[in-house]
Amino acid sequence: MKKILGIILISIIALFVLDHILVYYFVYDATGGSLSNTDPGQQAAYDKALTLIEKAKADNDISLSLSHSGLTQVPPEIGELTSMEWLDLSNNALTALPPEIGELDSLKYLYLYDNAITSFPTDISELTSLVMLVLHENELTSLPEEMANLTSLNQLYLNDNKLKVLPQWITQLDMEIVWEDKSYRGKGINVYGNPLEEPPIEVVKQGKAAIKAWFDEKNK
Repeated sequence: MKKILGIILISIIALFVLDHILVYYFVYDATGGSLSNTDPGQQAAYDKALTLIEKAKADNDISLSLSHSGLTQVPPEIGELTSMEWLDLSNNALTALPPEIGELDSLKYLYLYDNAITSFPTDISELTSLVMLVLHENELTSLPEEMANLTSLNQLYLNDNKLKVLPQWITQLDMEIVWEDKSYRGKGINVYGNPLEEPPIEVVKQGKAAIKAWFDEKNK
């Protein structure tokens, strides 16, 4: 009987320890800044980015590059860089951005190309100082209407994404809409390489006036 009770007690202790290990491994620790269910390499990349963010905050830097960092998530502390004007998060493995990105109200240049971003937080509308937003080579399938508030933009690179539909509000931005390959570095909204169906690509290639006319006809 004692032997059976001992086995039961050992089993209970083992289950208790395993449960705490799983909780630590799978749950995001908001105070510790750790990632959930991740490998050591991703955690190291996250920790390094967090260190660089904290240093940029302490030094009141206006520029920060986290390009080629192996990031799968951006630490929410990025929102504390309220003096930041130039931020490079390109060439990572990001699928989304934290809502805190909208707190960078001094930001003018944001580089996000060559990631796997599928959508944008609506907080993007708060970046009213932004003049360049580089998003080519991601996985975007739609654009939030809040982007219409980015009235300072003069360069928006959306080429080589997964957009099938251009929203009508995009014609309200004070930029031409162009169909140019990724070597293009001029002003405007570049939508090259998207599988556009509405408006059709042949209309998009003619520019914003043709796109507006297409929408006007569609809305009749």
